[in-house]
Amino acid sequence: MVGGGDEGNAAQAAPYDNASDNRGDRDYVSLVDPWVEADIARYFFFQSASNPFGFVKLRPDTSTHSSGGTGYRTTENDVKGFSHIHDWQFSGVQMMPTSGSSVPKTEGDTGWQSHVEHDESEVAEPGYHKLHLDRYDITAELTVTDRVGLHRYTYGRAGQSEIIVNLGGTLGEAVMKDAQVTKVSDREIEGYVNQHGGAYADHDTRLFFVVRFDRPFDSMHGWANGALARGGAAVDELAGDNMGVYVRYNHLDAGDVVQTKVGLSLTGTQGARRNIDAELRVGPSTTSGPRPNGTGTTCSGGSMFVAGRVSSR
Repeated sequence: MVGGGDEGNAAQAAPYDNASDNRGDRDYVSLVDPWVEADIARYFFFQSASNPFGFVKLRPDTSTHSSGGTGYRTTENDVKGFSHIHDWQFSGVQMMPTSGSSVPKTEGDTGWQSHVEHDESEVAEPGYHKLHLDRYDITAELTVTDRVGLHRYTYGRAGQSEIIVNLGGTLGEAVMKDAQVTKVSDREIEGYVNQHGGAYADHDTRLFFVVRFDRPFDSMHGWANGALARGGAAVDELAGDNMGVYVRYNHLDAGDVVQTKVGLSLTGTQGARRNIDAELRVGPSTTSGPRPNGTGTTCSGGSMFVAGRVSSR
């Protein structure tokens, strides 16, 4: 929505002066308020880290149990994870970083949810979202290109970390069903998840993904069908229903940063990988930031990741 505040409404109401109009001087993006109608709560209403008409719509979720009465709401203070798709009858690939002791996995996102405060430390603007996960003392930052989500996690305390990729259960508009994940290397995993949109009997979609990490992880683990795979031991591949995986860092220091690129595709993992390579060609720790079409240096919403920091235009 453009003109969500008084300043924007006043600007819209001002008389048009052709002589003084200079479209290059007007920052229309700054007039967009992502919070408008967020608390009305339908799963896809609130959009922060997204491009207009982009495929990836990355943001936190405080409620995921159905399509209505859910989403990211200022009236709720437990973040379940960061999901990449928020569309009608279509969702998928939820991620969550943790720190400290391993958290429950088989009970779904209520097992790893974290308290957040919607205060002045949280930033939500077009193309960018930043918040603090109090349970884990992790500052999470999110931005996107059209087909790739970019995450940046800064750790406030030292210790073990697990980054969860959830591919099971209800996620807003759809139920994530059977899935498959393969460890490609100690920096990359790939796979797919099948989803069913509940409004139509035959609304099934297979979503392919590639997750690339800028820091090598120590091992990959997972769960499926209500139990930890191999009793919690490391795995290189996993398939099943109501499942997910998590990569483990045995130790990170306070102040360490882990960044991930999540490419999505409806055609295959190769398509997801090509989307990363085309839209985020440089590694996330050194890139000057994606632009909406993936060809430049500034990202949507006026924020960009620059050599390990975030700056604004």
